[in-house]
Amino acid sequence: MTDRRVRITRSTERLRKVSDDLFSSLETEAQDGTALLEARAAALATPIQRPPEDELDVVLFALKGERFALELSFLSEALRLRTLSILPVSLRPALGVSTARGELVTVLDVPELLGLKASGMTDQGRLIVLEGDSGRLAVLADRVDGVAKVRPAELIPANQTPWGDQPLIVGVTPDGVTLLDAEHLISTLHSEKSRGLDDK
Repeated sequence: MTDRRVRITRSTERLRKVSDDLFSSLETEAQDGTALLEARAAALATPIQRPPEDELDVVLFALKGERFALELSFLSEALRLRTLSILPVSLRPALGVSTARGELVTVLDVPELLGLKASGMTDQGRLIVLEGDSGRLAVLADRVDGVAKVRPAELIPANQTPWGDQPLIVGVTPDGVTLLDAEHLISTLHSEKSRGLDDK
């Protein structure tokens, strides 16, 4: 199975999980059992659509006044940021450590990597947890704006935008959303961790 088809399968699994979570919430909160059954029947009658080969499902988020996207197949979860233990500057690009459902996760300092202003924790901050072949990490977001579809063929290369020749960026959509390379972000963090261990 090609990497592209594996990512499509992951996207489908994420969409199924979102649907299952929605029904779980409805079962807890709904007062009208008939409405719940009708909603479930309608959803089951609608087949889950696999994205066309020329489209990517992405999660949209805002950070430091910029709009970003990450491929949905890498998304583990998105949740409110509650705690962030800042790490020493010598360990950058790792910004700090937070928790996601009781497990520790390293938070990558994306703004620093992209040359934006330093990250900071706010009461309204969000944590986007990513998981890929190289490992697991999280990035901060000022807000999460939902999911959308991106056509890779329409992306403007990073070196033709104000970002310049930036390997962490796949490209920029015509409406100004910057698509980040999730696997590159994950491998960047874990390669830096390995380098740090080698230096000790």
